Amino acid sequence: MNKFKRSGSSYFFILPYAIIFGVFVVLLLAISFLLSFTYFDSIHFPTFAGLKNYIVLFTQDVDFMQHALPNAIKYALIVGPGGYLLALPSLGFSRSCREGSGTSPR
Repeated sequence: MNKFKRSGSSYFFILPYAIIFGVFVVLLLAISFLLSFTYFDSIHFPTFAGLKNYIVLFTQDVDFMQHALPNAIKYALIVGPGGYLLALPSLGFSRSCREGSGTSPR
């Protein structure tokens, strides 16, 4: 029980971040996802449209297919692996610094 009290108090440090993350990221993503299935013009109350928005997006929206989708795919293919490739040298550097200082946890 003593171990739980020690580790339980550390969750209070995470709580402000978790609340802000939940409100401004998770909640807004959920609302955006639900609104994507409606017809909503910011003046009238949203009306349910189902998958019609997505069907129009993928079949009739020329700008989306020619510009937005290819740019999003390029971004994902460059930034995703690029982040890992940039992180690996710093990992190797930090490991070599730690091993060279005689403080490795072996």
